[in-house]
Amino acid sequence: TLTDDEVRLLDTYAVQRLRRISQLPLAYLVYPGARHSRFDHSLGCLSLAYEFSSHLGLDQFNSLLLRFSALLHDVGHTPYSHLLEMILIENGLTHEDMGIKIIEQDYEISKALERAGIPVEEVISVIKGRSRLSSLISGPLGVDRLDFLVRDAYFTGATYGVIDIRRLIHLTRLDERGSSVDVRGLGAVEELAIARHHSFLNIYFHHTVRAAQLLFYRGVEELAAEELNFSKMSIEEYLRHDDYTVWN
Repeated sequence: TLTDDEVRLLDTYAVQRLRRISQLPLAYLVYPGARHSRFDHSLGCLSLAYEFSSHLGLDQFNSLLLRFSALLHDVGHTPYSHLLEMILIENGLTHEDMGIKIIEQDYEISKALERAGIPVEEVISVIKGRSRLSSLISGPLGVDRLDFLVRDAYFTGATYGVIDIRRLIHLTRLDERGSSVDVRGLGAVEELAIARHHSFLNIYFHHTVRAAQLLFYRGVEELAAEELNFSKMSIEEYLRHDDYTVWN
């Protein structure tokens, strides 16, 4: 269930663009069900952020800040996710850097944040890792990792993402330094580490998936290197690109 503030942010062009960016590019060649998007993942992170905020008893401002940061944490992804992020990395940037630029410069996003009473700078602080809430987004046990491991296992049909998310959330504590997990959650943390290890071996680094991705990346380098130099684009031009524009 979404609040009006969340719907306004969700309906921005920059967030809706994530529907057209695959979470696991070309993995469907091996796992036919793996056609989920960064948008799906962002919704999942939003949902988990709500669970964290409820468990931790965050006040209204920090709860909304956490949820908005979860929803926007991947807004800067290149088409084909991490596969074409290499184009950014070669020029000293990451999708997080692009996300921060989008949050700073995109009128729709800044307007939606302003209407909800959340300063743009606060969201950027969380995404940059400068807030006590940051580890709940992108830390080792943050919503990003908790969602993608379970989601990717579900849509590939692999059985590696067996993680007791609810127990991890229930045993999470938060202080001024950030989040931590009660020692009673050690077994659940170990489960997550094992799930991540096997997911990398069998899903993300599957030899056929990697071969297809390498061929695709070489094609982009040879045929569209100038047109797709994402690091030199304005935010408006960058947001016009997704999996479909690159494929065409």
